[in-house]
Amino acid sequence: MLDKKTVSYNIMKKIIFVILALSSGLFLNATSLASSTEGNTESAGVLRVETYASHESIHPGKLFKIAVTIHIKEGLHINSRRPSESFLVPTMISLNEAHGVTLGPVSYPSPKEKVFSFAKEKMSVYEGKVSFLAGGRVSENRSSGNLKLSGTISFQACNDKSCFMPESEEFEIALSVIDKGQPEKPINQAIFKQDKSLFTQDELRAKEVIEKGLFYSLAAFFIFGLALNLTPCVYPVIPLTVSFFSTKGKQKKAETFFLAFCYIVGIAVVFSALGLISGLAGRQWGFLFQ
Repeated sequence: MLDKKTVSYNIMKKIIFVILALSSGLFLNATSLASSTEGNTESAGVLRVETYASHESIHPGKLFKIAVTIHIKEGLHINSRRPSESFLVPTMISLNEAHGVTLGPVSYPSPKEKVFSFAKEKMSVYEGKVSFLAGGRVSENRSSGNLKLSGTISFQACNDKSCFMPESEEFEIALSVIDKGQPEKPINQAIFKQDKSLFTQDELRAKEVIEKGLFYSLAAFFIFGLALNLTPCVYPVIPLTVSFFSTKGKQKKAETFFLAFCYIVGIAVVFSALGLISGLAGRQWGFLFQ
């Protein structure tokens, strides 16, 4: 039989072995976590975001512009708004709503077409310094004070061999609304003077009307449509229309009413179709007639 000293010695050996095993496991686990973190650092600090406004101070009812400029780390790129492959995540700029401000859509720059080892076809990407622009309008009844706009840029960065997990960065843009008796202060004009793609003041006013709801916008545009009948180009058509229905007035009233109804519906359908095509085509529609 083993004496007490031998038994105690064996127990101590087992306890020390267990402690050493646990310590080794914790060390290896920490090492693996550190190494996996270091493997993902390539995607950390992918880009730096800078924001600009066209005005430091602006009057109510006036237009302004904003720019989100990103500096992409050398050796990396991010996907464009419309990547060439379906499995890639597009770059998107999301602008948050702000009280008393109407924001237009974001204008995305033209991407580069490049070939990488992990894709067979050319990829649509952004590299280096890239700027995204948008226009806005301060509402007429917006009270004076500081105005803070915010948004998010979401993107997926890649190197020459593979792509990282998608990321997002938040940003803010500050300007102030002042009384009309005070002078406005434009800034950063060199950034915006070359841009011609932002919404005009009339387009932003139309957007304000649409945002107030379907019923309000339908009523407003119906009134605007009636007002268009007062334009000079309509005057020559009035005698033709009146004479046509005057001659048809000798027939039955029901038939005359039906013809007038078809005339109105025909005009509505044609102009609605043209408006739909124009809306889907965007600003390119107007360029066809310049």
